[in-house]
Amino acid sequence: MSSFKNERRPTAWVVTHGDDTSFLPAYRHFDRQVDYEDADIGGISNRAPDSLTAYLFTDRKLYRPGESGWLASVVKSASFAPVGSPPVELVITDPRGVETLRKRLHVPEAGLLDMKFDVPKDAPCGEWTASLELVKAEEDEKNEPLGEGTFTVEEFVPDRMRIKAAFAAPETRGWVNPEGLSALVTLETLYGTRAAGHRVTAALKLRPGMPSFPDFPGYHFLDPSRPGTEQEVDLDEQTTSDQGTALFDLSRPEVIGGTYRLRFTANGFEPSSGRSVSTAIHTVVSPLKYMVGWRAQGDLGLVPRASRQMVDIIAISPWLTRVAVTDLELALVTKKSISVLASTLWDGYKYETTVREETVETRPFHIDASGTRIALPTDRGGFFELVVRDKAGTELARIPYAVKGEAELALPGEKAAMTVRLDRKAYGPDDTIEMLISAPFAGNGLITVERDRVYAWSYFSTPMGTTVQRVRLPQDFVGNGYVIVSLLRAPDSPEIFSPPLATAVAFFEADRRRYDIPVKLKVPERVESGARVDIRYQAER
Repeated sequence: MSSFKNERRPTAWVVTHGDDTSFLPAYRHFDRQVDYEDADIGGISNRAPDSLTAYLFTDRKLYRPGESGWLASVVKSASFAPVGSPPVELVITDPRGVETLRKRLHVPEAGLLDMKFDVPKDAPCGEWTASLELVKAEEDEKNEPLGEGTFTVEEFVPDRMRIKAAFAAPETRGWVNPEGLSALVTLETLYGTRAAGHRVTAALKLRPGMPSFPDFPGYHFLDPSRPGTEQEVDLDEQTTSDQGTALFDLSRPEVIGGTYRLRFTANGFEPSSGRSVSTAIHTVVSPLKYMVGWRAQGDLGLVPRASRQMVDIIAISPWLTRVAVTDLELALVTKKSISVLASTLWDGYKYETTVREETVETRPFHIDASGTRIALPTDRGGFFELVVRDKAGTELARIPYAVKGEAELALPGEKAAMTVRLDRKAYGPDDTIEMLISAPFAGNGLITVERDRVYAWSYFSTPMGTTVQRVRLPQDFVGNGYVIVSLLRAPDSPEIFSPPLATAVAFFEADRRRYDIPVKLKVPERVESGARVDIRYQAER
């Protein structure tokens, strides 16, 4: 193959057997890699079995100059085998990057190491770093870093002022309306007198997202306004009045637009120095008069066809009381893919597969004061969403669920791509994983169960649409893993404008029920200082 260069460079390997044809690209590897962009994966790359890592921590996170502390480290190998007794060096550096300690140590076979260290009396304030390095056998080789930890050195100076803040808004248990919202900051000296004429700065931090209410566990709420990204807003600086107060107006355009978790921070400064005291308060702001929430009676990830799946829907007020809402609409929607011609960054055009939402059916709906329970439509297979809207068409709730079975293409998400939904979250050895796959085109596919290697696999063929497939775990498989589905487009598929290879990844956990050992502890409710404490425990096995 080395002689085939330039215009003679091969494009693909083509294998034919009778009427059957298959091909494999010769050099283009990048377009056959699994796309993990939307997959819930993470961790560190595979390391050599004998490689070491270290986790360092201190008995406290904060020290003053001249104090002593304890530093501990846990050293382990990638294969979890005993680490032996490797030579290591402990290095401590100050915030300026200057080494203050370098000491040779030997790690015990168990991998647990601790030592006492002293903070110099003239130690600079800031974040210090402690790292552990593996000493190489050759003198000219650099030490291998195993891990590091940090601690802070600060001088203790007592505060000479007190500060507090409160929202000037009606008391509600759920959320407050941002219209006319303000925060009152009060600054006092340690003797209780009002601190007048002091400089006060403040800032807002807005984090979009619906809150979860302890009074309604398991319910999911939706913000119809769909607020933007997290943002921080600096407020205008103020000076405290004769009463030691400063009032900040929080009814800003950034706040009024949607539902946010609002955090208000204020700093009060001493007049003769830059020292300050700070405080922070938080609340949930929203212009909504009510919120609609839903709670499923079971797992909606992948439900059997023609099964009875119930959902509770409620509406709550800012005081977290249930309210009745009428003149609503309940719509069952699904998503289908279409090919569109889109422009590229290079002034060209290409076909892309995008998702279009289609309404299957609608009906009038209302929510009772005590809540309403409905049954999800499960008479057909695929991916669906049940949407609650008001008479103006504003979306109040969206309930996604998937039904086992073959169906026309219905894709969850914002872009058309193959997806996979598992029937459970946890599996044990020799279990069968059942999954619902949405195929953007007809073709042949491969299902693999992977972690550090491939543990199981299964081939399948599917038309365009949803299909139910299964793969069985080995009897010796223990732990978490990933299901990776790869689908190659069939030569006779009409979806010629879509990429020929589609991939999807789904994570599953280990079923730990066989390894769990429930333990019950019994301790006294109250113990006096210096008294003997009797602790009783009971294990089920």
